[in-house]
Amino acid sequence: MRIEAEAPLPGAVVRLAVDGGAFEVVHANRRAGALLATGVDDLLGDGLAGGFFEDDGRILAEALRAPDRDRPPLIVRWGKAPPVTVLGIDLRRDTDGTVLAALHDRTDQFRLDAIVCGQSTLAQTFDTDAIATWISPQSAATIGMAAASYVGKHTVELVHGDDLPVVLRATEEMAVDPDGTAIAWYRVGHPDIPDTFWMFRNTLILRPDDPAVGGTISVSRMVISSAAAELIPSGVLISGSGRLQFRNLLARRMLGPAVDTDDQLAWIEVLRPEDRPAVEEALLAAADLAHRSIVTAATDGPGLLWLRIETMPSFDARGTHVGYAATLLDITAEHTAREAMQRTQELLWRMANHDALTGLPNRMQFHDRLERALGRTRREGRSTALLFCDLDHFKQVNDDFGHAGGDALLVEVARRLSGSLRATDTVSRPGGDEFVIICEAFDHVADIEALAGRLITLINEPVAIGDARAAVGVCIGIAVADASSTADGLLARADAGVYRAKRNGRNGFVTVIA
Repeated sequence: MRIEAEAPLPGAVVRLAVDGGAFEVVHANRRAGALLATGVDDLLGDGLAGGFFEDDGRILAEALRAPDRDRPPLIVRWGKAPPVTVLGIDLRRDTDGTVLAALHDRTDQFRLDAIVCGQSTLAQTFDTDAIATWISPQSAATIGMAAASYVGKHTVELVHGDDLPVVLRATEEMAVDPDGTAIAWYRVGHPDIPDTFWMFRNTLILRPDDPAVGGTISVSRMVISSAAAELIPSGVLISGSGRLQFRNLLARRMLGPAVDTDDQLAWIEVLRPEDRPAVEEALLAAADLAHRSIVTAATDGPGLLWLRIETMPSFDARGTHVGYAATLLDITAEHTAREAMQRTQELLWRMANHDALTGLPNRMQFHDRLERALGRTRREGRSTALLFCDLDHFKQVNDDFGHAGGDALLVEVARRLSGSLRATDTVSRPGGDEFVIICEAFDHVADIEALAGRLITLINEPVAIGDARAAVGVCIGIAVADASSTADGLLARADAGVYRAKRNGRNGFVTVIA
């Protein structure tokens, strides 16, 4: 079943049914299908989940455990085969318990990362003059050099002289190929070490008009010999006929004695239990079906390592497919930096959008949520009400107990308000002794007025401050939105209700009709 009308959130939207860490798509709009270049029906069920990179699927599943948590958009990759789409995802729980996910295309922003993650361990770009303009960090690590040594070099300086005609022919093929691609085998030399070359199978992609490339992308696969495997800073494992036939020294350091057995799968026991099935599947797919895969896994126990494991078929001297080859790149520093960056982004997001004292949404976050709620009122006719709460006699609490005592009372009031509302409602503290509540999807104004009465009773309960107790009252102004309401107009009506309640003797509520 698909949603043809405009979704509750603008742009590409899918509706998810969530059960613990698992989710499935129950609705998707046409913009979501267009963004992901797939049919809407193909996204339903587990169609969306099956397209995420393994790490990114776990990130989304974890976020869906708390979709109401304020966070910056999730950045994840979708598409198991190139071209990979980099998505920004905003989550919001709807009133029926499902979660709405708004999808935003971030591919251009992360274009080079998408190229690398979607295609190979080795990727570079060259401008139209054949000058190297970029090399991926993992590419530089694979051939053991600093990126700065590579960038700025001309192709003539990097390619073995005998293979330059091969590069020239490939360039001519790209120019006439409808897709602007060519495949060529040639040797690439180390820019700083004379007479040191590696043989690569290179896929060349001509993209002169792409602002992220401005020339040619080279995606390469190294042709590894046993001797060369000891020279690169990646673990290397090669199997044949069901036996592990080769492991380099770095693989031994990473995985320990587990790689010294002939069993081609025994070493995966070194990994975390939750990572083993995916790695085993990738190894068997390479060994039995000649498939290529990239998975991320971590070692189990002390000295944890995060590894990017690329699996591919291995061949004997006659070119017969006999097993798998796997490279293990240590990405622990990258993973740790990514987690730290995510934590920093979440902290900055929270500081910018929440009240430092109570942890409630602040004025900026409140206005954003109110605008969204009014948008749903206009599009869907969904009911929206505003409850403006102004504490009575709060100044007396500050005078009697000091600002620390006043702060303690505000924190307790925030806790009581939050605990008495639905998950779909919003309570915010714009400042001072004021709290504002957004309520959606109610049946009658009387329901909101009954809620206001309960909140007054709740706030009237004394608050313990040290060994003493303090009490405050509250005046509540209620305004109910209609299709023509604006955020400023609704706030003005609710504020007018507060002042009427104060004139009526305080500790009450007044509903102001438009």
